Amino acid sequence: MDNSESGLEIDFGVSEISLAELKGKDGESEDCYLADRDLKFFALFDGLDGEKGSHAVAELALKTTKNILAQYEVPTTSSNLAWMMERINDILRESGEVGGTSCILARVVEGVDAPKLIFAAMGDSRIYLRKNGQAFQVTFDDDLRQKDLDAMKIFDPEKRKELMETKVRKYLNSGDKFEISYNNSGEVALNKGDRILICSDGVTGETDGEKLSTENITAIFGREFDDETTARVFVRVARKMDDRTAIVISVR
Repeated sequence: MDNSESGLEIDFGVSEISLAELKGKDGESEDCYLADRDLKFFALFDGLDGEKGSHAVAELALKTTKNILAQYEVPTTSSNLAWMMERINDILRESGEVGGTSCILARVVEGVDAPKLIFAAMGDSRIYLRKNGQAFQVTFDDDLRQKDLDAMKIFDPEKRKELMETKVRKYLNSGDKFEISYNNSGEVALNKGDRILICSDGVTGETDGEKLSTENITAIFGREFDDETTARVFVRVARKMDDRTAIVISVR
């Protein structure tokens, strides 16, 4: 099939910084990403913070993504992306690597009436869309909910607070049954001038003192910097001490 989308133009910029760099040290990020201009395809993998082997898992997930894109037709629906994510998960589990990673797969494609963003996500990396001057969250964290803690019979208030702030419930290579949350696979219509943010949780934060709100994201987009500068601003204003990656995409 034709991998190009006639009449559909995008620009994008990427910025990243590792936790080691934030601490003034040498060290690699556990975030791995792909931004392919020709395919208008984007992927982000964030190795789970502190888990042994998570960087290797994120790297293998990225390598597998590239292999799938080379071997199969480029995804055109969110169902294609969901299949792709499950295949990546299968390869990770077969590898025997220890650790896990969040995952976002996304592509800008032509729709019947307008371009659209197709996506599939798992974990706590996020997609935001700025439309008509207002940003809103497209994907949602696969984190622990109150009902999950009840089912686990964890009732201590401090322990519940700690787990809800730090634990991701779904991620790749978890060993659990593969299942994408219903609200983390789909599509959204795009118009000229819309902008998209794909970022790791190092940008958005977890606790109250770290969180980058939707209002913050709207304000940063509102400064109308070019995509690379905007991505760099997101990475620099983030408050969580973690690896940070931001991909900013503009529809032209």
